[in-house]
Amino acid sequence: FLMGSSSRWLRVAVAWALLAPARAALSTTQTLEIEGGYPLVCDRGKEPADCIETYAQKLRPSGITFEREQLDAMFEAICLPLSSDSCAKQLTELELPLGGVGTIVVKAGEAPASAVDDFLVTARAAGHKLDVEGVGGVLQHFCSQKPCVLPLKPLRHEVEGVGAVTVAVGQEVADAVEAWALAARVQGLPLGLDGVAEAARALCIQKKCNRGVALPPAQVDLEGVGTVTVPFGREPSELIEVFAAQAYTAGHGLLPFETHQAVMANLCAQMPCHVPLTEKTLEIEGVGEIRVAVGQEVADAVRTFVDNARRAGHAVGTEGATAIMERLCSLKKCNVPLDLGPDTLKIENIGTVVVGLGEEPSVKLLDWLERVREAGQFVGADAATKILQNLCHPSPGRKVCRVPLNVATWKLNVTGVGMLTVPFGAEPADSVLGFVESAVAAGHVIDVEGASMMMEQACQAKKCYKQLDAVDRKLEVEGVGTIPLPFGHDPTTRVTNFLHQARQAGHRIDATAATQIMQGACGMRKCHRPLDVADFQLKVKDIGTLAVRFGDEPAAAVMRWVGEVVKAGGGGMIDADGAQQLLENVCKSVPCFAPLDVRETTLNISGIGTCIVPYGADPLVMVTRFLDQVIDAGHVLDSSMAAQIYEGICAQTPCYRPIDLQPYDLQVQGIGTIRVPFGTEPANSVENFIVQAKEAGHQFNAEQVQNIMDAMCGAKRCRRQIDTRPYNLTIEDVGNLTIPYGADPTTEVRNFLARRIASGVAVEPSLAGTTIMGAVCASLTCTRPLDLSPVSQPVKLATGQVRTLYVPLGTKPRDALFQFGNVHRLSMAILQDIFNSLCSVMDCTGYDEE
Repeated sequence: FLMGSSSRWLRVAVAWALLAPARAALSTTQTLEIEGGYPLVCDRGKEPADCIETYAQKLRPSGITFEREQLDAMFEAICLPLSSDSCAKQLTELELPLGGVGTIVVKAGEAPASAVDDFLVTARAAGHKLDVEGVGGVLQHFCSQKPCVLPLKPLRHEVEGVGAVTVAVGQEVADAVEAWALAARVQGLPLGLDGVAEAARALCIQKKCNRGVALPPAQVDLEGVGTVTVPFGREPSELIEVFAAQAYTAGHGLLPFETHQAVMANLCAQMPCHVPLTEKTLEIEGVGEIRVAVGQEVADAVRTFVDNARRAGHAVGTEGATAIMERLCSLKKCNVPLDLGPDTLKIENIGTVVVGLGEEPSVKLLDWLERVREAGQFVGADAATKILQNLCHPSPGRKVCRVPLNVATWKLNVTGVGMLTVPFGAEPADSVLGFVESAVAAGHVIDVEGASMMMEQACQAKKCYKQLDAVDRKLEVEGVGTIPLPFGHDPTTRVTNFLHQARQAGHRIDATAATQIMQGACGMRKCHRPLDVADFQLKVKDIGTLAVRFGDEPAAAVMRWVGEVVKAGGGGMIDADGAQQLLENVCKSVPCFAPLDVRETTLNISGIGTCIVPYGADPLVMVTRFLDQVIDAGHVLDSSMAAQIYEGICAQTPCYRPIDLQPYDLQVQGIGTIRVPFGTEPANSVENFIVQAKEAGHQFNAEQVQNIMDAMCGAKRCRRQIDTRPYNLTIEDVGNLTIPYGADPTTEVRNFLARRIASGVAVEPSLAGTTIMGAVCASLTCTRPLDLSPVSQPVKLATGQVRTLYVPLGTKPRDALFQFGNVHRLSMAILQDIFNSLCSVMDCTGYDEE
């Protein structure tokens, strides 16, 4: 089984071979071999529980502790082979309450002195005032119940080179160690955090520690720079040196010595200081004093001193500089060797600036920049100033610059144009060319002679490495001509003039081709403004926007747009005058080289007349109108003749829609189709259709005919309507006869006579009928003779017999029905059925109104 401690586990092995004799002789000593060299021996006559207590308490100062289950395992291993009488005493936990303070608990295997010491620490931390003398009786109480191996006394730990740290009874280990450590630092003893931690670890093996040792560092915040932190055991002057060096590297420069002194004073108020903070100085005969600031490397100070001395005219060589370095390194630790080589600064993609000790950076840089410009590279004023700043930056390996770099711009006032400026580092030829280009962009013209004069003056002020490119150039446009591009003139203007001339000569150059030409010109001369190849647009109220594509002749564009308006249904919206006005407006912005043809289109048809299509009108509308007029005038035109007329017009002017010369068909549901050939009056076709439909047994009233005509005239031009008014005839002493359109005249005459006779008018039916029919049929189409015989209706009686109901001319149908019903004794329901059947073969209405 396993035994544990605060630092390790030990394997306890029961030596069964040694226990074998114990089984034979119970009076022998019992031994447990503990792996690791710590045997537990229980002498004869001893209680196993006391033996285990003594064993555990002796090992406690070495840092070995046991849990309760481990102690019980030891107890069981010893007592298992013995009788119960041999192990009467058990391992127990002891307690003793102290009124108003707490309870002292001594665990199994724990020394009573350790438990009392821990209790005093806890009680004092809680505010109880207990002294060591007052717990003597408490210790005796516990020692009377279990072995007390360890005494109640202070702990002591010796630290080499520093002294002993003592932890009093009832004192927290951390309190004792902190007081001891602070006292050691006040005495200047070499004690750091590692030594403090080692002492605390050694003491905490022997005594319970309730908290860790806390020795916070001393700190001072330096606004804008950082925080100086000095851990326990370190000298503030040493850490200030480190902080100053870090601040210097971070770009804060060498801080004033007074600042470091103030920080030092603050830190020394927080912790002991044994090493003073000083700047190291050395007087060099005939040259001056060299001073090594706090945080400054000795090598940097010596290099700066030598550089300044040489620039001041002192001959300080390598041997002398080395001697100075050796003397200073005896005063202050030197971390880097002395470097007396030149300062170098690499400029990406250009080269390296080299400045030797004793040389002025601005002078060397100016020489280097001249060589750079001669090589064709440009370094401007800002970049040159930045390079000098980097050369003079107060950091290791750099020097202080005494002479500034002159980066002023050279200027020349060009009368009437502006100010020519040659910036620092620029090539005069480039600046003059740029000035000329800017002047051209502003509308000025500077020829080669003027540019050469400016160049001459600039080269007197600054060395020129490059000639001014002032050669005239020209661009060949295949199949069109040559564009001259003289120096100092605007290429865009030259290209624009060339394109206008080309269009006037009949060349069609669109936006794409013009852009390519402009690109070619801009490859030869710098262009300051783009070629405007956008469509010219003119908004026309209530119609749309006229667009003239770049390169198009405006007259052609107007004609094309008017055609598009006509095609979209706007024929006649723009006439000849309107088109001319549009062209005039366009020509104010776009050069025009051709007139607009606004003549009307005419076609003479022999024997008929002349078809005229005004400019801007839709040819289809005008031809259709002409054809209608011809037909209205009585001329006969078939579809073939109409097609020839339309083709004749379209041969002279664009036509956008085909002319419809096909026969028009109108479907009349349930009856048939009305066909109207081209040139035929629709009313004639409808009347013919109605006649044919009536012959086939179909009937039409006025409303039906009007609906047909409405549909027909909605699709075709109708020159007349069909007369659907009712036919009226006044018969003297008889009455007024009205025959609705479409009604059968014979039927209407018989119904008229029947109603008049029924109302009491004395009429001789046969004579009256013949007279009336003669008048009616003279105006209307009668298809059958007048029949004045009674109307008969067979009726099947309930007995199965069939009898006939007669309604003589002039008898009211209802009277004839009631008479028939009385004879055959029929009910009202049966009479109603008979009446409905009767009225299906004759018109029963109008008798009561007569």
